[in-house]
Amino acid sequence: MSYDHQHRTDRADASRKVRHTVAALLACTALFAYLPSASAQSWDVGPIFEIGVLFDDNPRLLDDVIAENDTGALLNLGADMRRRTERSTVMFRPQINLRKWSEDSDADSEDILLKFLAENTGLRSNWRIGIDFAQEQVLRGEAPTSDFDDPNLDDSVTGTVSVREQRERDKWQIQPGVTLNLSERNAVKVNLTYLDIQYDSQTLGQAVDFSRGLADVAFSRRLTDDSNFEVGVFVSEFETATNFNTTTTAGLRARYSKTITDTSSLYFEAGYEDADIELTDGAGTVVDRTEEGILFRTGWDRRWERSRFRMSVDHGQSPNG
Repeated sequence: MSYDHQHRTDRADASRKVRHTVAALLACTALFAYLPSASAQSWDVGPIFEIGVLFDDNPRLLDDVIAENDTGALLNLGADMRRRTERSTVMFRPQINLRKWSEDSDADSEDILLKFLAENTGLRSNWRIGIDFAQEQVLRGEAPTSDFDDPNLDDSVTGTVSVREQRERDKWQIQPGVTLNLSERNAVKVNLTYLDIQYDSQTLGQAVDFSRGLADVAFSRRLTDDSNFEVGVFVSEFETATNFNTTTTAGLRARYSKTITDTSSLYFEAGYEDADIELTDGAGTVVDRTEEGILFRTGWDRRWERSRFRMSVDHGQSPNG
């Protein structure tokens, strides 16, 4: 790739990054401002404040010969705003995270995080949507997993590939869903998820823009008051912007979940997935192949008043190889 072409690409990516940031701010602000009866309801507002000291013996994951220790400071500021009624729940959480290093100032970061969750329960339906935006300076987010974040957890998509360059990464994640109750025990669930990752500078093998969409439709049956069984079908598409990798998957799954106590639950899930992978190599040749795999997941969840613990084990296929 020529320097001129790379310069134009980086400049276009920077312009796109600004547009994404502005769009995220406007979208979350609009959702927050125009929620039904938002102004008429009381909001519970809690501050987010964290200050600490950082130490890393190898912040850039360099070779041991040239790796150096570094110390720094962190400051996280934000607000957790929630509104609850008999039928609806809304959460809006803006946050800024600052990282400053004493030696490697190029590794300093200023991150912007915006999270929005809304849920409404009717007589025979439940509607929900989650929107997650993050603009972060990353040293180890060069090959992030293509899996989706759980909207109920404060986890973050990051990888662990060695890199000597800091990049700015924009992450969009949108998760709408609906549950339609057919009877007291039977229901249909529809969940959609879209994930988009953009870097201000792309490099093959380190940081490549990608997007992934998923649609999941399931039939659910409540077996007892504390156990549930569902069977579903799903399709997804994973696509990278630079090396033209497109992976289309379809599969079946079955899931059993059980509530142990009011604060703990467990689940077992198994399924089958068929993936069609289309790759373009350096010579421009398109390589198409098909892979099949068995999916398995199991986990345990425990909640307390102000904290949550989750343990899970899973086996599956990753669309990014």
